[in-house]
Amino acid sequence: MVLPAGVVVIGFTLFAVVASFTPGPTNILVMANSARRGLGATLPLVVGSAFGVAGMVWAAGLGLAAPLAAQPWIHPVLSAIGMVWLGWLAWQLFRSAGAPMSTGGADEASPGVWTGAGLQIVNPKAWMMALSVVGVFAPGDAGASGATLRAIVFWVVALAGLTCWGVLGRQSGGRLRSAREHRLFNRAMAALLVVAAALSVML
Repeated sequence: MVLPAGVVVIGFTLFAVVASFTPGPTNILVMANSARRGLGATLPLVVGSAFGVAGMVWAAGLGLAAPLAAQPWIHPVLSAIGMVWLGWLAWQLFRSAGAPMSTGGADEASPGVWTGAGLQIVNPKAWMMALSVVGVFAPGDAGASGATLRAIVFWVVALAGLTCWGVLGRQSGGRLRSAREHRLFNRAMAALLVVAAALSVML
């Protein structure tokens, strides 16, 4: 049975909302960075992450991602790269100074556009999500216009979801009054980042 176009669009958009607003490694990284360095400094990470996942949805819609999924060695390789990368980011966050945001040091990691996009590309679950969502909401559709539309929708929703996590991080950081509180918050976010990364690989 072919679903009406309006139903497909609504269903796809709801899926994008769930995927973008629920906790995950990228959301936690955005929240932690925003708490430490402010929302403005975190926007490159937000934009890059949104472009990364939208690009994957676009590639899947054109059928370009299917060969990746067909290779059994791709999944463990991407998982290993992603875990190492996220582990390094978590370590940088864990060892970061506990000074308030206004006195943040230049030595602290500040993930940007390429970090955000790269984290999506090396996430095998994100590729499986992109392939699945295209299979469910656009079966048999390999057209460029449909793929581009879905990518734009996912980019807008992902941008909104990640920005909300950035606002949450900024509000959380504003409530931390001492260097010790900032340090404990950073280390808690680093631990959550590692847990979220591990779960994204195992589930």
